[in-house]
Amino acid sequence: MKKTKTNQPRNGLSIIEVLTSIVVAMIGVFGVMVLIPFAVKQAKVGMDSDAAVQLARNAYSQFEISGYRNPENWWIPAQNRSYDPANDGPQIFALDPLGVIENGAGTFPLNPTINGSLPPQLQFPVLNLAIPAGLQDNNGQWVFGKTGMTLGVAQRFFRGGNDLSFGGGVDDLSPPRQIFDRDDNGAAVIRQSKGRISWSAIVVPYINQSATANSGEWSYKLYILAYKIRKTRADDEDGQMAVTQLSELNTGYQSPLTNVLIDKSVLVPDGSLKRDDWVMLINQDPDVDLNVTPGAFSKQIAFCRIVNLMSDSENQSVDTALTLDGPDFNFYGDNNAVPPTPPTDTYIVHLKDVIGVFEHTFTPETESNWTVNF
Repeated sequence: MKKTKTNQPRNGLSIIEVLTSIVVAMIGVFGVMVLIPFAVKQAKVGMDSDAAVQLARNAYSQFEISGYRNPENWWIPAQNRSYDPANDGPQIFALDPLGVIENGAGTFPLNPTINGSLPPQLQFPVLNLAIPAGLQDNNGQWVFGKTGMTLGVAQRFFRGGNDLSFGGGVDDLSPPRQIFDRDDNGAAVIRQSKGRISWSAIVVPYINQSATANSGEWSYKLYILAYKIRKTRADDEDGQMAVTQLSELNTGYQSPLTNVLIDKSVLVPDGSLKRDDWVMLINQDPDVDLNVTPGAFSKQIAFCRIVNLMSDSENQSVDTALTLDGPDFNFYGDNNAVPPTPPTDTYIVHLKDVIGVFEHTFTPETESNWTVNF
């Protein structure tokens, strides 16, 4: 047999084809890798939302079962007494035992501010909650006494603890140790959890359709604020809360997904406001006659979530535009009126670490298991 030689090259891939295939494959791989952080973030947001919803449901159940629909169980720490609806009248309160214990009696917001503060007429007290303090002698009659909620009770009441934290054991064979929060004396008060999901509440009185401001027949809107990894101490830099005045260009009514402007004189630091952050809008309702309506019903409050923002931190001549998702809000101001009606001063409070705000409406109860005398 005679072998025949040929000069025809064998079929194969050139170096150009190989390099092109590698580039195409890398583009696909990098495209998938870019989506991973976004998917992880969205999954984290979803898990936080689920945790916030569960916490809010449990919080309202705790609030109702423990008798806190009765305003007489709201504790005024500055005066060491319970709130008296008959004599104290309707007011807006923040119910926040964790904040009261950490920062002392004060007004909302308790934490230091970055860009300013609320004017006094828009501030409202931060209250503790009452717990039984045993029997006390009241002019020869033994009645239940009350005191402010302690740190241990507040942490059990206002924090979720489904994901407990554990430290390492003494050696490899020892079981893991539970990690506890401790009081000023170093005593363990409650087991730590990783999520640090907690809540506070803001109660806002409003007049029923068939009632008047002076009749005493008002209800409350209970806003439950769910936090993750909340910083409550006033000396904690991460616990700072921005309070900023909005631009006078905000006029009329804000409806869902409407832009608002932060005054251009305010420098908004990069990263201080982010998408999905929660804010509170507050002003004096311009439609309310202060000569007729008590002050508690004249304040207008709305909780909104940031869905988009545009700012230029290097240019203070440009307003920071926020797109908020929330309820209607009245900024007032009508340039077409004669004479033109100016907008009312509106402030925006950045609710740091809040992952959800939930609203309930309740009618105050006159007594509960915590107020019955034996």
